[in-house]
Amino acid sequence: MKLNEQIDRIHEMMGINESKVPNNMRRRIAQMEQIVNVVLDNSYPTDYDSEKEYFQAMMENLGYYLFENQPNVETAVQMIQFIKEYFGDDIKNYYNERVGNVQEEHQRIQENTSNKFINAIDKYGLYRFFKSTKMSPEDLFNAISEEYLTSKYKINFIKDFIKDKGDITVSEYSSPIIYKETKDAIYEIVYLAENGVHIDIVDKSDSDLIGETTKHYVNLDDSGLDKIFNFCLEHINHGD
Repeated sequence: MKLNEQIDRIHEMMGINESKVPNNMRRRIAQMEQIVNVVLDNSYPTDYDSEKEYFQAMMENLGYYLFENQPNVETAVQMIQFIKEYFGDDIKNYYNERVGNVQEEHQRIQENTSNKFINAIDKYGLYRFFKSTKMSPEDLFNAISEEYLTSKYKINFIKDFIKDKGDITVSEYSSPIIYKETKDAIYEIVYLAENGVHIDIVDKSDSDLIGETTKHYVNLDDSGLDKIFNFCLEHINHGD
């Protein structure tokens, strides 16, 4: 393609009104396009936190290059202004396309990893998954949504945990797990067995034991089950 044809094509693509473009800029359009492409091709869009930050950095890089390589400052300034006006959208689109592609690839990798973890948990159970992979709960929950872990998964995890370690007296690990409170009493989970928990009912006024009860895991409310689940997770994480 001849230079004039190339310039006409660029004019058409960019919507440039030639009557508003100085002659010294008109003959440099192809050169400016090439300079912009080189600067963008050598940039790393994912190093920047926003389109605005990337655009400002690219304009600075273009400015450094033009001030060093143009015959005078006035021409360099005109070229920078022209690039900002007519190539600005291209620079921003370059950033958004590259960042979008990286984010899509990252999401695809995350989804593949998440699916692998979920399949392993479905097959072996959450407790055996932790024991075999040595992965921390924090790392796992960064990879999969905690919403995936229904009560069924949590109960099976607690049972497998206790089956492995034996029945647990909570006071040997921490203070009692508060199951719930009423106006006059505190219900403290003090003992974990494979099939359920033992709860002490303590008088709020004097801390005397006023009753006891047991509950199967399936009969605990969501809050109580989560407290026991997190208790077990904590001690896996600490290697207890």
